[in-house]
Amino acid sequence: MAVTIEKLSRVFIIRLTPEFTQFLVSKDGGIGLQAFAKLNNETLFEDHLVESLNRNEIWLELSGEHLSRALKCAIQSNSVSMRLTKKSNLPVLCLTILTQGRTGKQIQLVQDCPCRTLTAAQTEQLCEPVVPNPDVHIMLPPVMVMKNMADRMKSIAGHLVVKANMAGDFIMQVESDLVHLETFFQDLENPTIDASQVDLSQQPSLNRDPKEMAQVRIDIRDFIKFCTCHQLNPMHTICCIIENHWFKNGGENIGDAQGCGTITYL
Repeated sequence: MAVTIEKLSRVFIIRLTPEFTQFLVSKDGGIGLQAFAKLNNETLFEDHLVESLNRNEIWLELSGEHLSRALKCAIQSNSVSMRLTKKSNLPVLCLTILTQGRTGKQIQLVQDCPCRTLTAAQTEQLCEPVVPNPDVHIMLPPVMVMKNMADRMKSIAGHLVVKANMAGDFIMQVESDLVHLETFFQDLENPTIDASQVDLSQQPSLNRDPKEMAQVRIDIRDFIKFCTCHQLNPMHTICCIIENHWFKNGGENIGDAQGCGTITYL
């Protein structure tokens, strides 16, 4: 997860709670690609304790490079413990890694990741934005196929138009004064909405002509970033389009058959 989020931003935020751990990349003013990932603590830790005066939540801002480097040292380890502490009166996220050397002797490695703790006031705006119900929701085609197409399209235009409908059609389009290029995907799945969870009459995607396209225009560099950092082998990737406003990719179950969390890109 840390390696994935690092591809979006050099600095990101980790929110630790007793129930879950969240990774956030949030842009000022909501402009640019944002990501919000939530993982259940039971799948991340054998044992954990999170306590603070801020509703038992701890918010940390840290370098993705530092955390990724520390975690790479733990890939073949026997155990890893993580704690927030202070060194030289500065906060650090300390990882203690137990591993075996070539002779079989146990070795303890300590990796310190400098970080900045955020106050309750600083975290008020750091939440996943509430967006309208989508005009279209559809399962995306293979992400690496889309990335290959976007890599070719970026030489034509700086923005990508994404279109989809409730009949399983998905289109990527770029155009310039000289070129108009479209890539079509058909027979994709439009996920079923659970009627017990929402009011179906308030769902625009269910109250429109299934063949009517909804579209949104996005920065093609952000789209490629999304495709590049998409390496968690999710079970599902759902694209939600709010006409000419939002392009949301999320609802991804990451992990085993039951899933251990989700990640949403905006």
